[in-house]
Amino acid sequence: MLDVEGPSAPTADPWGNTRVGATASTKIKREDFGLGWNAVLEAGGVLVGNEVKISIDISAIKQK
Repeated sequence: MLDVEGPSAPTADPWGNTRVGATASTKIKREDFGLGWNAVLEAGGVLVGNEVKISIDISAIKQK
């Protein structure tokens, strides 16, 4: 599931186009996709975390 913010209010860009924007984000677990490889670090902990953060930024231009 994506957490979505937007769309923003329509805004004119420097070229006279109308733009809107939105962002979306989510988190997934690597192990849910069969990616379980990891390495233990000398100082403790692991090399690669299980959680992956995904962020999407979108800018749309209205066609004339």
